[in-house]
Amino acid sequence: MQFVFRPLVLSIVVLTAMAAVAQDSPAAQKVENFRLLDHRGDSHELYRNSDADAVVLYVQGNGCPIVRQSFPRLEEIKDTYQKKNVRFFMLNANVYDTRDEIKTEISDYKVGMPVLMDTTQLVARSLGCDRTAEAIVINPKDWTIFYRGPVDDRFDYGARKPEATEDYLVEALDALLAGKTIETSSRVPKGCKINLFPFPEVNYTEHIAPILEKNCATCHRKGDVGPFAMNGYNKVKGWSSMIREVIMTDRMPPWSSDNEVQKFANDRSLTDEQKIALAAWAQEGTPRGEGDDPLENLPERESAWSMGEPDAVISIPEPYDLPAEGVLEYHVVTVPTNFTEDKWVHAIEVVPTEREAVHHALIFIQYPEALKKYEPDADGGADGYFGGFVPGAGPEVLPEGTGKFIPAGSSFQFQIHYVTTGKPLTDHTQMGLYFLDEPPAERMETVAASNGKFEIPPHKRNYRVKADTYIGSDFKLWGFAPHMHYRGASMKYTANLPDKSRVELCSVPNYQFDWQTGYLLPEPMTFPRGTRIVVDGTFDNSAANPYNPDPDQTVRFGDQTFDEMFIGYMWVSAPPEVYTEMADNRTGHVEGQKQRFREENAELFEMEPMTEQDLIGTTWSGGDFKLGFRAEGKFVVNDLIPGKWRMENNKVYIEVVGDKFELDVVGNALVSDMRYKLDRLE
Repeated sequence: MQFVFRPLVLSIVVLTAMAAVAQDSPAAQKVENFRLLDHRGDSHELYRNSDADAVVLYVQGNGCPIVRQSFPRLEEIKDTYQKKNVRFFMLNANVYDTRDEIKTEISDYKVGMPVLMDTTQLVARSLGCDRTAEAIVINPKDWTIFYRGPVDDRFDYGARKPEATEDYLVEALDALLAGKTIETSSRVPKGCKINLFPFPEVNYTEHIAPILEKNCATCHRKGDVGPFAMNGYNKVKGWSSMIREVIMTDRMPPWSSDNEVQKFANDRSLTDEQKIALAAWAQEGTPRGEGDDPLENLPERESAWSMGEPDAVISIPEPYDLPAEGVLEYHVVTVPTNFTEDKWVHAIEVVPTEREAVHHALIFIQYPEALKKYEPDADGGADGYFGGFVPGAGPEVLPEGTGKFIPAGSSFQFQIHYVTTGKPLTDHTQMGLYFLDEPPAERMETVAASNGKFEIPPHKRNYRVKADTYIGSDFKLWGFAPHMHYRGASMKYTANLPDKSRVELCSVPNYQFDWQTGYLLPEPMTFPRGTRIVVDGTFDNSAANPYNPDPDQTVRFGDQTFDEMFIGYMWVSAPPEVYTEMADNRTGHVEGQKQRFREENAELFEMEPMTEQDLIGTTWSGGDFKLGFRAEGKFVVNDLIPGKWRMENNKVYIEVVGDKFELDVVGNALVSDMRYKLDRLE
């Protein structure tokens, strides 16, 4: 068995196909949007440069003498014009140049521009490129080509001038930035021929329908999440231009992992060959072909449960009524299982009845009081969860030999983040559980590395955040699930081993909030105790980010989609006794820490403790979070997340989004778990 994250597919969005344009009139050519990975594995979308004053694409190819000789001058131009808000990229459409080979070439020639890898040659075709050493200047105001041709007049085949007498690229950039036109907007480049492979001859019945049936129609069918049903040739033909567009921009199928870093068992991406076939079919007149229509009689989805009826269903007690508009606090409710015996789960599916209104739903397990010390850490979702729903997720099916544990007498806490949609809705979220007949060899847990202590400045394009976590025993790592909001751009996982070696685990260069994919390894990776998992990520708070709620805001950690989160979830497993030993060892370790704290802070215990009045108006630092105590029992985390507090018998009781915790008042300090003193900020 394996984790299953339901394939989600080709959907929709912007532009249409664009014919290659004659070199004598490039100003009429509008460049369609595209997204490509560069030689370092970073993602670049052309239209995300809408805040630039010009974009330069230089067509590169390994080994081309004219390209290599142009590098020094091109770097000089880049260094000068980057300061004038011009962005520079290279484009490589030589499918035989590998990423590693391009890395070596760029390093050897000391080039500082990202090389966009056009492995399908679809971008080169759309631009009308057939030779390297061509510079293409694009005007982001309307995405038209302002100039295309050589950088200057130094090079010809087998000849080279000592100095350029014409600086074509510089003249074009100066004119564009000054709002002027140029006399000649197109010149023939002198470079190496690009071997553009011919489009394959494809038709719908033989080639296109099988791709769509496997990768797309699982969701694009009646009763499922796709915005239209791929129920036959006429319907698919009508959407063919949109299909080509989402391939060009790499939006569908929703798969954001860099497959050169890691291969995953649940990979739902299209191969380059499949992308080319779909684009060719759309561009070459959508021929039908002979025979029956493979998509005409696809069955519609009949049940809310992807795997059939669960063994047990845990539901929020009452349907939740959502208003048409407004910002809603988390809906938190605890539901007892009423299980009289222990259960092991091999699959979990969380199903809202109103998917469009559920930003996420996390379900946390709550052990009976006698087993509390063995309960998995959750921290409101920042450290992990039992089960959950996020956009794009299907059932969580655990690998064979593993399971999640539910002790008898446990309860589940539902934490549901609803968003309004413009009309009143009623949701009744449920969790379906599928049980194992016997205890598994290993217990699975969802854990996380998270960071809530960041401030993203307004209009910052590439704000970096890092988090890490240690696993307290030898463990198996099964997969990854990045979580950010609309400003989230990328996330990468790395294992730092005790022997100082590093292993790249997963890179998601094009994070998409609307499709929060989980990535399952085909086989687990085993790591020793003391391994540190590091998660690096970036946020895009610029106006060029089309999903950005407000680029003028300083953005911090918070619950709403207009706030941000940085959580790198992971699935790890170990034998059940390991978790028990870790909890028992932690108990002894904690008691030792408490004793040391008392000894090192003896003066605090001799002071008169603060009163409730002393706390009002103060702010304290608690790890990644700022804790603010306000009058009338009002509480706020990071100046954003509301809660409430009260003080009794030198203890402060706090509740935030359904999560409850307490602090001790020791002298003039607040202390967590009698081990950690909080820092007073104001």
